[in-house]
Amino acid sequence: DDEDGNEDAEGIISNDHTAAMISIVKKCSRVHSQLSTLISLKHNGISEFDLCRMILHILKLLSATVSIKEVEDTSKGDEKDDDVVMNDENIEKNKRQRIVSLQFDDVGYILTSGNSDNSDANNGKQKIEEKGLLSLDQLEEDLSLSFALPSPARESLLSVVTMILSKKGPLRPVSNSSLYPEEEEDIDDDKDSSCERNMLILNWRALLRMLLRTAPYLNEHKVGTAPSDSTYRQNSVLKRTVNLIRHSRRFFDQGLRPPSCSKDSEGKTPSSIDDRTARAIWDAVKSDLLYHTHSNSCFRAVIILYLFQPSRCTSKFYLEVMPFWMESWNSVDRCPEFDFLWLVMFCRARKYVEPGSYDWGPLRRRLLTQCGYWLQIPVGGVSADKSFPRASLPRSRGFPARLKSFVGSGSSYQEGIDFVSKVSKLVVFTVGKDDNSSMVSSELGSAAGGEGSMSSGAKDIL
Repeated sequence: DDEDGNEDAEGIISNDHTAAMISIVKKCSRVHSQLSTLISLKHNGISEFDLCRMILHILKLLSATVSIKEVEDTSKGDEKDDDVVMNDENIEKNKRQRIVSLQFDDVGYILTSGNSDNSDANNGKQKIEEKGLLSLDQLEEDLSLSFALPSPARESLLSVVTMILSKKGPLRPVSNSSLYPEEEEDIDDDKDSSCERNMLILNWRALLRMLLRTAPYLNEHKVGTAPSDSTYRQNSVLKRTVNLIRHSRRFFDQGLRPPSCSKDSEGKTPSSIDDRTARAIWDAVKSDLLYHTHSNSCFRAVIILYLFQPSRCTSKFYLEVMPFWMESWNSVDRCPEFDFLWLVMFCRARKYVEPGSYDWGPLRRRLLTQCGYWLQIPVGGVSADKSFPRASLPRSRGFPARLKSFVGSGSSYQEGIDFVSKVSKLVVFTVGKDDNSSMVSSELGSAAGGEGSMSSGAKDIL
């Protein structure tokens, strides 16, 4: 209410900075406790539009940065107190003035069907496009800024927004996985306001900047900032930031729009996915994945692809990029973390690729070849024949220790469980798939009255 707002302003303006920081941390913790209780209820009373506004507001606070500059004071003080002794030190202090400025990143906007202007959404979209056109020097300067909120407050707000985004049921209609029937465009204009459709669009570049400020060492050419918090709190903030990005992929802009929301150049509403965010992310990491596999750049690229690429893409996009995925995957051998991330990417792709449009044979054979190594199945023996010397096990390659936090596995046991889950999904999915050549021969054999040939998936298993 208004009284609390006045108290907040007075606390921040006061000279007691420690009390102001403590007040901010306490209020963030109070918001976390209140919303965690409210969101857990089946009928929480918070509308879809209000949830979207809360997400945008919290993300603005999380991405807020502060900059402090010292400038020369050009103001002239005509009236001065005679009792003040102006020595050289006081004169030097009066000549300089510290300016503290807060910057809020453009984290996204809300689109509403039936709203002809959508001025707020258009302004947000324009700011996001302008922010994405920064030069390299401007981007370096932007990433060097520190967060405005202290780490305990950011930790509480990260828990709040992750908890809201993890509830897929209430926010599914406003995500890029929502469905818009064609008949919805023919609804009469006399419909009530409850028929309006909202869509939440988050800026993936703003979340990437937040991640790079939290963990600058994701770029192998950068080092982390001087530690100001405990190691436990740093790891906690990083883990919650990673979870936030993973839950935000459903709200990245893929070109889908609610009906009667916005018109294109032909006067039509774009109601299909054009993969704009997925293509932008792939263009950013393609070079490192294909040509820099000798360095840690490929690890950084696959982490960004794993965290940011939306799952719902067109079959055409997946058919274009999956051959490059296999090429990059085959170029790095015996790296469990690298293999796990590619398993996750192919598990996402299998849900949206049209049946019969992709040859799953190379993926199936790689799965059957490597599953013994992934699942650590003991295979081997000792022979008395000295003509066959025992060779040492091949060396494996792994992620640097500081990059393992981005994969999301909490322990080695959980990592093994995740491997079993992903490998089993892809093996079961690809076993019944035929290669293109065997499909033709099988059809010809059946047409000629023969028994037909065995599927290539069954042959690989045998």
